[in-house]
Parts: sequence; C-alpha cells; structure tokens
Amino acid sequence: MHFTSRRLFSFQRIVRKEKGQGGDAKKIQAKKRRLEAIEAKVSKSKMKKLAKILERKQKKESRIVRKEKGQGGDAKKIQAKKRRLEAIEAKVSKSKMKKLAKILERKQKKESVGGFVYLLCFGQ
Repeated sequence: MHFTSRRLFSFQRIVRKEKGQGGDAKKIQAKKRRLEAIEAKVSKSKMKKLAKILERKQKKESRIVRKEKGQGGDAKKIQAKKRRLEAIEAKVSKSKMKKLAKILERKQKKESVGGFVYLLCFGQ
C-alpha cells in the first residue's frame, strides 16, 4: 500500500489514538523542539553537575533531619554538616537551584513523553 505523507501522518495518529495516547503529532514535534532548546541552553555536563549538587544537597538535608530526630550522631557533627550544606547553598543561589530543578523536571517529563510517542510512531 502506497502512503502519501498526509496518509502516513493520519495513519500514525490513528495508531497513537488506538493505543490511548491522544494528542497531535504537531504538538509532539513542538515539545521536542522545546526540549532541544532547553538542552542547547544547558549543556549536558552542566546538567550532570547540577543534578549531582541537587542530589548531594537532598541527601545531606535528609541525613541532618534524621540525626536531629535522635537517630545517633554527635551534635558537633550535625553542626559541621549544616555548615557544609550552607556552603553549597552559598555557591549556588536558591533562585538558580529552583530554575535548574524545574528544567530537570521538565526535561525528564518531556523525555518520557517524547520517547514513548517516538516508539509508537517509528518503533517496531
């Protein structure tokens, strides 16, 4: 069966709708372009570094909370960890951290949506 580009487009949309995905191919393309724009603004190495900083910060915060609730550890150690945590916060401003967290979340959401639709359209 010979497909023109329009027929192929509608066929892909039908396949996607049958699988309960909804949405329009143009919207998906726009999302992919936006994702690429975010990736262009923030390099992969920078994203990895920032992700590590965020993870480290979250781990340290949870550890401090745990120790404050009386699960072992020395008071001096807790104070030292708090100071170290504050030093990390000083290096990366709160507004920047929030922006980066949003970018990371958006990127993860779009990657999961984009990848799934890509598989439906082009996967076997």
